Formats: sequence, structure tokens, C-alpha cells
Amino acid sequence: MTLKEPIYRSQSVGMVKVGIKDGDQIIANVIGNNVITISSQLHRATVTGPDRAGRYGIGEYVYFTVDKHHHPLSVPKDKIQQYFGA
Repeated sequence: MTLKEPIYRSQSVGMVKVGIKDGDQIIANVIGNNVITISSQLHRATVTGPDRAGRYGIGEYVYFTVDKHHHPLSVPKDKIQQYFGA
């Protein structure tokens, strides 16, 4: 997904496993690295391995939040487009 967003500084270069939710259930996980903090609640990572749900491919960005149990959960693409005004 290509959006008009400012350039951010990398906060972590470690790997992150992001859960992909469909309703209240996690249906797949995606692995990413180069985590960037966009706001206090929104983060972005570059996908390094595709997910079983087929929603993200290698090299795409996955946007996620961290829940109260410290689990990264993806944010739907339509909400991200609204966030950046695209």
C-alpha cells in the first residue's frame, strides 16, 4: 500500500509477529521487521513473510497496534487510508 506519509525514523530493527484479526478472532500471523513508530499507538513494519490469509505480501507494510496484553494486532487497510487521508 502506498500512502503519502512523512518519513519516520526506525525504532527497532527486530522481528515482530503481527496477528491478523477477522472480527474478534486471529486468523493468521505475519512476520515483519524494521518496525517504525508512527504515533503513540500506531506502528508499521515491513513484511518479510506472507501470511496464510493472503492479505499481505513480502515487501508490503503492515500497520498494527499493541493490545493491553502486549500482542501486536494488524489494523485494516481501509482504516489506515482514512488515517492518512488517502
